[in-house]
Amino acid sequence: DSKLKNLEEKSAKLEQGGEQSASEVAAKVAELDERTTKVEGEYVSKQSLEAQLKQLDDKLEQDFVTDAKLKAHVKEQVDPVNSRVEATEKDVEKLSGRVEAVEGMG
Repeated sequence: DSKLKNLEEKSAKLEQGGEQSASEVAAKVAELDERTTKVEGEYVSKQSLEAQLKQLDDKLEQDFVTDAKLKAHVKEQVDPVNSRVEATEKDVEKLSGRVEAVEGMG
C-alpha cells in the first residue's frame, strides 16, 4: 500500500515536472537550433574561405610559373647578346693590337 502511494506521489511530481521540463526542453531545443545555425554558418564560411585560399594558391602558382617562364625567356634573349658582346670585345682587342702595331710603324 505504501509502495502504491509512493508511486502515485512520484507520478504526480513527474506530471507537474513534465510541464516544466517541456518548457525547458523547448528552450534547450531553441538554444541548440541557434547553435546549429551558427555552426552551419561558420562551416559555410570556412568552406568559402578554403575555396578562396585555394584560388589564391592556384593564382600564385600560375604567377610563379609565369615568372619562371619570363626569366627563361629573358635568359634566351640575353645569352646571344652576351655572346655578341664577348665577340665584339675580342674584335676590339685584336683591332687595338693592330692599331698599336700601325702606330709603332709610323
